[in-house]
Amino acid sequence: MRLITLTMSLTLALQLCCGTQAAAVIDGKLGNTAPPVIKAHHQSIVGPLDGSAIEGYRQGGEDMSTAIAIAGIPFEDTGTTCGYELDYPEACPSQPSGPDVVYVFTAPADMDITVDLCGSSYDTMVFVFDEWGQLVACNDDFYNESHPCGLWNSKIESAFLVQGAIYYIVVGGYVACGDYRITVTEYEPCVLECAGVPEGEPTLHDGYVDDYNGGCNSYIPIFQSLEGDGSGELVFCGKSGWFYGPGGDQHRDTDWFIATIGPTGLVQWTLDAEQHSYGFLLAPHDCDSVAITDQLIVGPCMYGSLLIQGQPGDMIWLWVGPPNMSPPGGFEGHEYDYVFTLSGLEGTVSVEHRSLSSIKGLFR
Repeated sequence: MRLITLTMSLTLALQLCCGTQAAAVIDGKLGNTAPPVIKAHHQSIVGPLDGSAIEGYRQGGEDMSTAIAIAGIPFEDTGTTCGYELDYPEACPSQPSGPDVVYVFTAPADMDITVDLCGSSYDTMVFVFDEWGQLVACNDDFYNESHPCGLWNSKIESAFLVQGAIYYIVVGGYVACGDYRITVTEYEPCVLECAGVPEGEPTLHDGYVDDYNGGCNSYIPIFQSLEGDGSGELVFCGKSGWFYGPGGDQHRDTDWFIATIGPTGLVQWTLDAEQHSYGFLLAPHDCDSVAITDQLIVGPCMYGSLLIQGQPGDMIWLWVGPPNMSPPGGFEGHEYDYVFTLSGLEGTVSVEHRSLSSIKGLFR
């Protein structure tokens, strides 16, 4: 396990929409079912539209016939899509209406690449096409508003290329044009190893119903209870991911936990994951009004740590899951691994499940 070296203290004022059911947060940031995609756009067009924005930029070309060659990777470039046309309106699953620019790359060997638009200034989309114009991979919204890479920026985590084949990388926009930053690197899978307490949740699959530790997203709220060893320490090995529910709608696996603060009044929580993930500290402990009070943004293989303060014996609610309702571009399967450590807990090692009614009973 990595050493705890980073402490985050980013308190959110976000309050989630409430209801009368256990799954009242289903359409909020804690929910597990994808709501309708609605984007609000207030950004302005950056730069002139008469073509003058093209001059002075070392950036993508107008279309595949004028694509800028990527000589080798790792590759990094910046530019603008303003002053260009929309040439490749491929759905992913949203239909882009902003202009696009194009790069071309010939794979020197069979390889997987990552195409990342982290740091771009607008709502981007990114595509990889083969030399016949067939879509290989694409992504619309990899990052969201809480990530330092920026609101609705795109990333294809893994796209497989065949040796000697020609590929076109298209940088576009959901609606507007703007300044972009692109990096193309060889994909390096993040693999975590864990020798701690296993989560024990059944394997995710299409048609799965999460009644294991789905917390407030389960029909009957079920939380997984965590306790430390004799020193108040716990190493936990979990899994999260995505699946289609029995009704065919897209779900993400959200894991909800409860733990008790030990005699020091301080709990250190360190989290890492094989995919971009969130860890939330939640309050109040009521599914009708629960909200995020602090958070970790982690992965892939980039950990974060949070110091939780309270009174000895206080209960805390924790949440772990992916930020998006659908997997990133290039992700295969249903699951990925995450690992967290907790220090400063109460009790001896015990992992059990508690219903919301049993939790509330502790406060009587």
